[in-house]
Amino acid sequence: MVRTLRCAVLLAAAAALAGADTLKTFDGPIFSAVPLDLTNQLLASDGLTFSSTTGGSCTSSYCGFVVQNFDSGGILIPSGPNYVNVAGNAGVLNTLTLNAPVQGVAFDLLGLQNASAAGFDGATIDFLNASNAVVGTMTINPVQVGTTNLAVQTVVFNSTAADITSIGFTKINTAAGQAMFGFDNLVLSSTAIPEPASVGLIGLGLVGAGLLRRRFNAR
Repeated sequence: MVRTLRCAVLLAAAAALAGADTLKTFDGPIFSAVPLDLTNQLLASDGLTFSSTTGGSCTSSYCGFVVQNFDSGGILIPSGPNYVNVAGNAGVLNTLTLNAPVQGVAFDLLGLQNASAAGFDGATIDFLNASNAVVGTMTINPVQVGTTNLAVQTVVFNSTAADITSIGFTKINTAAGQAMFGFDNLVLSSTAIPEPASVGLIGLGLVGAGLLRRRFNAR
């Protein structure tokens, strides 16, 4: 089992600097029994609603946003014990709706510590305003099983205005075995989150103004 706390510490620092409204780690008593399906549930204390809508059907018992701590087979968790897995088929739109608009969003992506046993499904992530218009898009490319290891990645998106009211996740692949797409340490800020110092990432393609990225190596 390999986990790194570095991303969580750095995101917490960024959240403090930016005056973040929420830093969600998906750990603690309410997440003690995992896997936990968050789909169509409201985390009232954080003002977050999780939903899975159109684009395909699920083939597993847990679909949409699922809190879990599975870390075997090559999955690298940003910070333990839990993370959110976006489960289900490629093409399914899974939406995270915010009760109040924000300007900055950041989160850590799962990594791969044993590429021969795991893969990364990848996803298209849309940031939308109250009119359901896309204000920015992030494309995270899939990594096939047996291709390459992937360090835990922290990504940041800042809108030009505090107008992000929902985030849509649509997986690109539905690979067999241990391939999945997930995130942890979600930061939602009413102001812009400070820019990362480096932008060189393997496996990430980013589209849209204001989208920033940083690679943090797992220790």
